[in-house]
Amino acid sequence: MRQYQPQVSYTEEPELAGFLNREYGKVALSLNTVQELKIETILPTRPTVGKIYFFEHAINGVIDEEGYYGYKSTGYVKLG
Repeated sequence: MRQYQPQVSYTEEPELAGFLNREYGKVALSLNTVQELKIETILPTRPTVGKIYFFEHAINGVIDEEGYYGYKSTGYVKLG
């Protein structure tokens, strides 16, 4: 997977809209190289910091609902 590297952010309109559009495109390109995420039905035994997972349902109060989650050192974060 190509690693996503963010650019310096903009704080004023209209630069912000263009910046976000370019950055979202880079994230999409990076994720598209994976082609397909494995659908998780249980929590991974050894999750990897920085990895994106797709869970098909809620799991033990850790995963609230179906969706994409990122894993960071403090746990899972819902991405969408």
